[in-house]
Amino acid sequence: MPRPRSTQVSLEATPYYHCVSRCVRRAYLCGINYNTNENYEHRRAWVEQELLYQAQVFAIDIATYAIMSNHYHVVVHINKKQADAWDFDTVIERWHALFKYSYLGCLFNATDNRHTKKPAAAGFYFEHKPCCDRWPTHHTTDF
Repeated sequence: MPRPRSTQVSLEATPYYHCVSRCVRRAYLCGINYNTNENYEHRRAWVEQELLYQAQVFAIDIATYAIMSNHYHVVVHINKKQADAWDFDTVIERWHALFKYSYLGCLFNATDNRHTKKPAAAGFYFEHKPCCDRWPTHHTTDF
């Protein structure tokens, strides 16, 4: 049965965690699928690049990793000291290094005084709209 992350991760016990992610339905992450003779080896470099980039964005260090044909293993070190040093704006900036700005994110960044910001008065809509020119493409920020 699934458990919340707060009960799975205890930085007091250890800051190191072994994470595994695998494909389902006999799908191949990388390598050669001998049933179909399709080559997915090009994905290995992409997975490695994405893994290392996300380690820069989040407060984790990669201790080691292994990318297999249908799964990967990664041992991460959670850098609590680094995460605790980030202010709210830094967290938002790092999140947007991976994910595009939503309409609410643009409204948030367009306002210097966040305490007086009233989304309803600013023309608040729930659908995503390009409200600013800060729509980053993937991996535009180096940390």
